[in-house]
Amino acid sequence: MKTSDIVIDVIKTIGKAPYLACSCDPIYEYDEHNNKTDNVIGHKVEILLPHMKYAKFGVKVDNTTNPLPTIEDVVEVDFNNLMIGIYVDRAGRIQPYGKADSVRIADKQNIKMNAKAE
Repeated sequence: MKTSDIVIDVIKTIGKAPYLACSCDPIYEYDEHNNKTDNVIGHKVEILLPHMKYAKFGVKVDNTTNPLPTIEDVVEVDFNNLMIGIYVDRAGRIQPYGKADSVRIADKQNIKMNAKAE
C-alpha cells in the first residue's frame, strides 16, 4: 500500500466539533544543531478522542501567543481550518498529524464543520 492510497476522513478520525482539549503547550524552534531555542513558533493543542478510548491527538496551531487559557481539566474547543494528514517517520511508520489556523473555546450554538483532509 502506498500512502497515496490512504483516504483520510476527518469525521471518522477525530470526530465532530466541539473537541475536548486537555493541554496546550508551546512548540519551540530548533537551530541547525538540533538545539531547542527560546523562540516559540506555535502551540500544540492535544485533544481527546472519546470514540478511540480517549486517545490523544495533537493539533499544531501557528500562534506564538498561547491561544487558550490555562487548561486544568478539559475544555471544549473548535478549530479554524482544521486539517489532518499523514507522514512517514524516520522508522518508516505512518503517523497522523493535525494543524489549524486557530483555536478557540467552543461556542456550542455556533459550531460549524470547518475541516478538510490534506
